[in-house]
Amino acid sequence: MTDPRLTRLFGVSQRWLLILPLIAGYAWMLGNNLGPISNRISPDPDDTMRLLQVRDLLAGQSWFDVTQYRLNPPLGAPMHWSRVVDLPIAGTILLLRPFLGQAGADLAVQLIIPFMTLAVVMLILAAITRPLLSPTGRLMAVAVAPLTVSALSQMQPMRIDHHGWQMAMGMLMVLAALQFRPRASGILAGAAAAVWLNISVEAIPMTVALGAWWGVSWLINPASHDRLRTYAVALCAVSLLLFVLTRAPSAWAVPVCDAVSSAHLAASGVVALWCAIAVRPGLAPLWKRLAVLAGGGGCALAVMWLLDAQCLRDPFANLDPLVRRYWYVGVKEGLPIWQQAPLVALAILAQPIVGITGAILAWRRDDEARRMAWLTYLALLAASILATFALARAGGLANMLALPGTAFLSLRALGWARAIEQPIPACPPRLVHSQSCYPPMSYRFRSRAGT
Repeated sequence: MTDPRLTRLFGVSQRWLLILPLIAGYAWMLGNNLGPISNRISPDPDDTMRLLQVRDLLAGQSWFDVTQYRLNPPLGAPMHWSRVVDLPIAGTILLLRPFLGQAGADLAVQLIIPFMTLAVVMLILAAITRPLLSPTGRLMAVAVAPLTVSALSQMQPMRIDHHGWQMAMGMLMVLAALQFRPRASGILAGAAAAVWLNISVEAIPMTVALGAWWGVSWLINPASHDRLRTYAVALCAVSLLLFVLTRAPSAWAVPVCDAVSSAHLAASGVVALWCAIAVRPGLAPLWKRLAVLAGGGGCALAVMWLLDAQCLRDPFANLDPLVRRYWYVGVKEGLPIWQQAPLVALAILAQPIVGITGAILAWRRDDEARRMAWLTYLALLAASILATFALARAGGLANMLALPGTAFLSLRALGWARAIEQPIPACPPRLVHSQSCYPPMSYRFRSRAGT
């Protein structure tokens, strides 16, 4: 049962249940990072490089030119970084520079952007929990969000690179998948996936996973065609728009694998056209729908193979051995989970494992009205965990996305404990309740202590 006081609180002042954990969590992060902030030390070199890229833009470098001329002078190094991420940073600096000066605005933006990113992610998380959890569960999921590995690593002060925004777009895709209006759901998910892809092609696994999930839904129920069709069309249209707006015409035909290229757009266009024509509500029998899905996927892969086969293989296969040894292998977050230190792998996977356990339990035991929403959530959480095994930094999304399932498991454990009258038998479920939301935190504190 939900405490009626919490129900009233959600009904009258629900926004405070998002704002208070947000402010308290970020204040705690600020207190833990006073040294790096006072010395202006970024958590990662990419954050410093991102700030330099924005400052170069404001100093007159072309919007379409993301070459970093401080590297490999005088030719520079093409960064392939998205201007979408530069926009809020540049806008904040322009707003604050007249009052704080350049140095003050640079420091302020490194504190404001992570807070803004965390606020957006928590807002989306609160919306995701609405069709899944009771008011008490929603409060729990949102309240612990600033304590997750995702927030502590990707939304800490001075962290202005693109990983937080990637997480926000991934969460927005999940939110769209849980919406009841099919066309709005497909359009929102397609737009979010397109923005994420423009930021990083690390979005490809989740983009494909959501399309596959809606493809399976259409196989089972032909009347559910609208989500898949609008998703494919919106993904292609918004991707093309962002490509034109952020990439110089001279670079449109340049083959790249670490950013959206003309080959990716061509494959997306094939899928969008295929879905718009072939994905219909009355298509029967089942084997015809299966043939449509297989044909669309096969054509997309064929187009990618013809235009840029390297992107279907290892995009880093042609790296110089020296570069691979001293750079690529040294970026641990870009390696699979099995190449991480055991404690690091445990910290990345602990919360998702707890979350998917809770999601499975919710799908099997929750109210009938919520079971389909839980099944959709479960499928996308599982996809994010699989992506984490292939790429460790994908665990940021998996950790944040795990919170609704974690909250459900925690509340169920509390209910089990309260139903047990004897104190000793009640200890295990109480332990599950108290610890389920915090599996990464013990590792965090151990790492700070150097143990």
